[in-house]
Amino acid sequence: MDFRKRRFLEALLFIDLTSKSGTSFQARISDFLAAVYGNDFERTISAGRHGDRGCDGYNAATKTVYQCYGKERGSGVNTAFIISKIQHDFQVAQTHFGQRMVNWVFVHNLVEGLPTDVGLAIQALREQNPQIHISTMTKDGIGSLLFALPDDALDLLFAPSPDRSFDDIDPADIQRLLKTVAAGAREATHGELMPVPREKISYNTLSEPAARVVRDNVQYVGQVAKFVREDADPIFGEAVASSLNAKYQSLRSQGMSSDDIMDELLGFVVGRDRLDYSISELKAAEVIVAYFFNNCDVFEDQPRS
Repeated sequence: MDFRKRRFLEALLFIDLTSKSGTSFQARISDFLAAVYGNDFERTISAGRHGDRGCDGYNAATKTVYQCYGKERGSGVNTAFIISKIQHDFQVAQTHFGQRMVNWVFVHNLVEGLPTDVGLAIQALREQNPQIHISTMTKDGIGSLLFALPDDALDLLFAPSPDRSFDDIDPADIQRLLKTVAAGAREATHGELMPVPREKISYNTLSEPAARVVRDNVQYVGQVAKFVREDADPIFGEAVASSLNAKYQSLRSQGMSSDDIMDELLGFVVGRDRLDYSISELKAAEVIVAYFFNNCDVFEDQPRS
């Protein structure tokens, strides 16, 4: 999978996990696990007074019981409730499944991390039940399973494709990301911007996905130019260019490939440590990188003969 599609899918996965709660979260996790494990994965539902037997999904081949917890968006984290749920559901599953439960996985949507007390409660279960492998899984773990799937399977899980979803972009995202990059800029040392040589994409040996970051966004780069031109700060554009160029030079000095550099630049613009960037913000980051690629602030120009 190329880096561009992976970024798109990571954004969609975050939206999927954090926008669902309760049974809808369980259903989506079941979709993912069924895609990964096929017929070995068995969906479960709550059945009358017996409930779900502490099981929100079961992998018969690995004897794994999955327990899901999807926090409703906007609600607080109720640590006591989560701990109670984990302890109760684990005990019920252990009683019902017995030796058919070799692994127990707590799947949740607290993508920024579990409360410390919840982690301690899970560790206590591990110590009390050394015969069972107990683990947790959220965005990164789910993503590592899903992104190993063939592209056609991912297209069924995450529609529409990146190209169709990238048709819409919010100009406000471009403006906000530009200001974020400019805020971290070093003192500008740039002179007048030069037009991009036609051979620049091939000279930098960009793969097709990386080249499309530049080509597909030609229609939008005028919006970046407008924000740069109309900003109240007369050196705003130079500040953004300086910041991006410094990042590019740092990446290049590490011996990274052009594709890896393109991926890292997109992450730098959208915010490398952010987990919650939207599809529109990801597109806005592409537009910004494309603009400064065209203006020769990032990547190399072909030497003139």
